[in-house]
Amino acid sequence: MKTNAISKLLDEFAARVSSLPAPYPRFVVFVSATDGDSRARVRTITASSRDELRERLQEKGPLHLLGARHVRLDWATSVQAVSFATYIAALKKVKRNYSRKGLSLDADFQHAITEGELNGSALLYQGAQVPHCEINLNNFGIYWKRRFGKTFETPKDTDTVHLFSTDGMFSDGDSGEIVHLEPSGPNGGRRVFDLMQPANLDFLIDQSAGYLAAQVNENGMFHYGRHPCFDRPINHYNTLRHASSTYALCEAYELSQRDDLRAAIDRSLRQIAKNLVKYSKGPDGASAFLMDTGKEVKLGGNAVAILACCKFFEVTGDRTVLELARRLGNGILAMQRADGSFCHVLDADTLTPKEEFRTVYYDGEAAFGLMRLYGATGDQRWLDATRRAVDHFIAKDYWQYNDHWLAYCVNELSRHNTDPKYIAFGIRNVRDYLPFIRERITTFPTLLELCCATRLLLQRALQDTSLTPVIDALDLHAFREAMEHRAQYLTNGFFFPEVAMYFRNPASVTGSFFIRHHGFRVRIDDVEHYLSGLIAYRSYLKERDNFIALCDQQKRRQVRKPGQARWTTQDITALLPGSEWLHPPSARQELNGVSTFAPSFRADDIVFARHPDDRFGIPYKELEDSQIFPRLAIVSRNEGASVKAGSVLRVPDMSAALIALAQDARRSLAGPVVGVTGSAGKTTVTSMIAHCLGAVGKVHASRFSANMVRGLAWNLCCAPTDTEYCILEMAIGQMQENTRLARPDIAVFTNIHPAHLIYHKDTATIAQKKARIFTQMPDTGVAILNRDMTEYEIVETAAKNKGLKIVTYGWSDTANIFPVSPAPSASQITLSVFGEHHTVPTLSAGRYAIDNTMAVVAVVSELGQPVAPVLEHLTTFAKDVGRGQVIELAVAEGFVKILDHSYNANPASMRAALDEMLAMPCDGKRVAILGDMAELGEDSGAEHSALLNLLREKPLDTVYLVGDAFKAGLASTEHDGRFNSLDLEDLENLLTEQVAPGDVVLVKGSNSTGLFQRLSKFRAS
Repeated sequence: MKTNAISKLLDEFAARVSSLPAPYPRFVVFVSATDGDSRARVRTITASSRDELRERLQEKGPLHLLGARHVRLDWATSVQAVSFATYIAALKKVKRNYSRKGLSLDADFQHAITEGELNGSALLYQGAQVPHCEINLNNFGIYWKRRFGKTFETPKDTDTVHLFSTDGMFSDGDSGEIVHLEPSGPNGGRRVFDLMQPANLDFLIDQSAGYLAAQVNENGMFHYGRHPCFDRPINHYNTLRHASSTYALCEAYELSQRDDLRAAIDRSLRQIAKNLVKYSKGPDGASAFLMDTGKEVKLGGNAVAILACCKFFEVTGDRTVLELARRLGNGILAMQRADGSFCHVLDADTLTPKEEFRTVYYDGEAAFGLMRLYGATGDQRWLDATRRAVDHFIAKDYWQYNDHWLAYCVNELSRHNTDPKYIAFGIRNVRDYLPFIRERITTFPTLLELCCATRLLLQRALQDTSLTPVIDALDLHAFREAMEHRAQYLTNGFFFPEVAMYFRNPASVTGSFFIRHHGFRVRIDDVEHYLSGLIAYRSYLKERDNFIALCDQQKRRQVRKPGQARWTTQDITALLPGSEWLHPPSARQELNGVSTFAPSFRADDIVFARHPDDRFGIPYKELEDSQIFPRLAIVSRNEGASVKAGSVLRVPDMSAALIALAQDARRSLAGPVVGVTGSAGKTTVTSMIAHCLGAVGKVHASRFSANMVRGLAWNLCCAPTDTEYCILEMAIGQMQENTRLARPDIAVFTNIHPAHLIYHKDTATIAQKKARIFTQMPDTGVAILNRDMTEYEIVETAAKNKGLKIVTYGWSDTANIFPVSPAPSASQITLSVFGEHHTVPTLSAGRYAIDNTMAVVAVVSELGQPVAPVLEHLTTFAKDVGRGQVIELAVAEGFVKILDHSYNANPASMRAALDEMLAMPCDGKRVAILGDMAELGEDSGAEHSALLNLLREKPLDTVYLVGDAFKAGLASTEHDGRFNSLDLEDLENLLTEQVAPGDVVLVKGSNSTGLFQRLSKFRAS
């Protein structure tokens, strides 16, 4: 690199580099350099100031590196100190080669190596048999000697090591370009690269196609692959992959018309025709079979060889290859059975069956190959054989394999036959797979092929309005988002020069694609699948606006008019595959919700009727004895035919049926969905949001605090068709399934506190699990976070990694929303909301009540509603029973106020309730009646003791304790006469005989203590 280029690089670097806090060096920079043909040399530079850093970079050694062809500068942005034993244990939880941190053995960074070094020299890789990251001491020793000139000494378990994240930049000496790199994380280490830009997409296609063509030898055989960490060739061969890689080259040649691609294709096809195919004369005419190692003929081999020949003909017009394609097609017909299925492997010598089934890929490849052969020749035999095959796939539920080859073949079939069953099969092949496509940590390039082939099917089928109901089984917006995310994620598998430089022979892999979890393996079929997927995605980008319009049309279709039924009895069977009428409806019935337990039943609900072996539903006997007569009952067994209902439908799986109905209901929601989670306050906040938004639109909110998967599904099913805002409480349990179902547009975190610790290790674990709410949110989603909550950084990081907009509320001006006039006893408060002041009501005094109000303000603001007018409706908000209602109990000469928080309790909500009670006006005694806090696990004793210590400090006149956990701690209060044990049976006497006018009484405890039930008598009064 020339002097002026180095100066330019250092100037840009100086503007971007960031520092570390003490006790680490203020600046830690890694300079990596390579000539492009050998593994990068890396040098660590530390400095206490920017001036010193610049000086050190311009010393002889670093300056020499900066003059290399390719130069990369990385700087540490954050550091975590852990014991070596902790590091080793953590690695076992990380998929192999997916550790995205650098490692330093000392706080001074004298012996530190970057993530690129760790991966490029396989320092955390123990081979394909070990699924997780694990230190390879042999490789560490070799690399350590090269990097530091000394022997690597394994740290002791108790030694401290330092894991660090980086940001960086790369200077390409060939182009003179300086590119910014993605910081540590899922995309870390490669350049910032937006695949939505056509030029970037064409760059990847051009580079990888050129790489693949260069692997074709003069004799037409491929360099099959290599392990780049050690620059070792993969010595075995697979002719199926030879043929399929040739097909991908033909696809690329269609775009570029490059001479080197054409020459490589010609060499490869000649090798197939002359040396890799066995020709045979049979009763049905001349056949051909692609030969593979192990003296095998694979069904898929014949199929992809047909694809290569037909694509070559399509692109060049050269018909000479079609005779070979026909013979290969005859070979496939010889392997097809009467029912449409195929024999997968033949003995190459005798051409007799060797293996009936090996992989589902062969079936899809065969059907796709036959369809392409039909397209090239017009011979009806190929179409008939494909239809037999696909009919077999449908009968055997092949959709469950989510195979890209099946998507290809069904899309091709739909060009000639639009039978709805084929369209429905193609949609089912991807419909329930979208979360996997969206979240899969490996690049998995065939997922993009699956999506792009399905996109063609959808776009073609949507031209026929009769197929609209079939298409609407798939959420097109969710499908589009999953496809676009997967395409962008593929860039993490490309050997950009800044990635390749850490491997032994960078030039041998630059421009190719790799499979990270296989030791960054590069193989011709790996490159082929990336290349085919990106070429298909290029076609999508050209038509993206049209497809988005189709997605929007679906959304508008699914927004039902006010008063329109959510389902009819005719809709239900289409939504529930495998269902069977035990008692069919005598007439069309309209259905608007679901009931799984008797108190929730409404006249137009579908009732899930429970057999004794089922896990949920209204028991058969209860239905028989009640006044409930549903229009439709869903059952799981034939015995359900006797259930009292207008019609009875049997389904294979009750839970799956409920989820399917909920998914359909969610797809029809046009307005935003707000998901509320947290350790405390989520029920109240959910109700507050719903109450306020109810003044400006049609709202549906969680009922009965049903916040686990079945409860969430039930709530979604009961949302009216014209719902404008859907507010859902979402529990930590099954959060991954919860968010997959709800797909919230806005997620609200009220707080993180020790709660349900019997199920979760600690608050960090709680935060991580609750943060799963983000995983199914759209890219435009919003995370509303309590800035003061415990483990805030964990939740914030999860939201950032998802790319969500983050809105914070809290008690300092570091939050987007914070109090300007915090007055705990006031009935209103002034808040700064993104710099504007709004005075709004609060439900009660105390910090937690104001936290809840700020959460509501954040939601209202993000939905574009005027804050003060909408929040004014809190003045008419009625708290839920057992969640803060004030009961006025008449006693002689006046009233006692009972603050009823008896529905549930954890340490945080106990403190909140105490603060609220102490802020209430009181002319008499302050009395607390507190029950045990359940589900705290091994921390139960400590948490109850901590609360008792807090109670001793509070200005309470009397404290009554209910439950074994509290009573066990009474000994610590023996010198404080205010504390008493209370049996539940004595509660009524206490509240009627031992209180006086003006007293304020707080009642709170977990539901299991029975306090909630015992207070029911006083609520009625």
